[in-house]
Amino acid sequence: MSFSHILVVVDIEGDVEVITALAKTLAKNSAAAFSVLGVAPNFPSPAFKTKKSSNTARQLTEQIVSTLRAKVDQVANVLPAGTSTNMVSGRLAEEVSKAVLINQSDMVVKAASVQPGEPGPTFGSIDKRLIRNCAAPVWVVRPDIGGSFDRIAVAIDRHDIQSDASEREDLNLELIDHAVKLATALGVPKIDIVHAWDAVGADLARSARSGLTPDEAQAYMKEFEDDSTEWLDGFISEAAKKFENAAPKLVPHLVFGRPRRVLVSQIEALEADVLIMGTIARSGALGLLIGNTAEDVLDRVRCSVLAIKPAFSK
Repeated sequence: MSFSHILVVVDIEGDVEVITALAKTLAKNSAAAFSVLGVAPNFPSPAFKTKKSSNTARQLTEQIVSTLRAKVDQVANVLPAGTSTNMVSGRLAEEVSKAVLINQSDMVVKAASVQPGEPGPTFGSIDKRLIRNCAAPVWVVRPDIGGSFDRIAVAIDRHDIQSDASEREDLNLELIDHAVKLATALGVPKIDIVHAWDAVGADLARSARSGLTPDEAQAYMKEFEDDSTEWLDGFISEAAKKFENAAPKLVPHLVFGRPRRVLVSQIEALEADVLIMGTIARSGALGLLIGNTAEDVLDRVRCSVLAIKPAFSK
């Protein structure tokens, strides 16, 4: 079980060292083909309004292209002979999406556009735009993680009012499929499967306003917990059968609370190096967008993220 084609994306701001180390590890342990894409930004029209600014813009363009070419070559040098490389200019998300379609890539790897220590979310607007637009799964790598990924976590969820059971089950299995491929390529022996459960009216049930006794409220919550445990155990059993020839062990983790509140703390408690999660939610006439939970997790999680769209959204 392996990826077939991995597209490594290099931009002018991304940390090339972490991507080089990761590409080397993936190439060593995977049978996938590789391509390296360097994406340079376009200068806006004001940069060419006067002769002086035009000369400056051309000089900066040459420096950017030279720097980017060196980064692309650095990554390509650790990949198998014959690895294709390409340099383009434009919007990163659009150019990567084109390359994914041309190469039929089943994973994109890119360094996070926000550097450690900078204020704000872990992943910047460029990363989110790429995740939103790209047909292939996107692995956005935090530069401070390095090239060693020893713990892989997968966040799974049950169906809700916006998705039916079969769609959610398909996405969950797709997440496990990519986790197994990644764990196999990185030599990781186990995969942590995280599911956040909640009970309808949980806050009310545990308050005096509900009129329930503490024992009644506890019994009510226990029913939801037992149901979630049964569902998670059943899913793990089904997934283990589907991937029975794979080496990584699937380890379940059930945590109480709304996913957007508790997922990040659970991932941190597990000391995960990479979180694999689905990102897309239906939104009426607007179609498919990054879901609220995924958006919130991307803003707060402190590990690398492999973001995957459900197959039906591609």
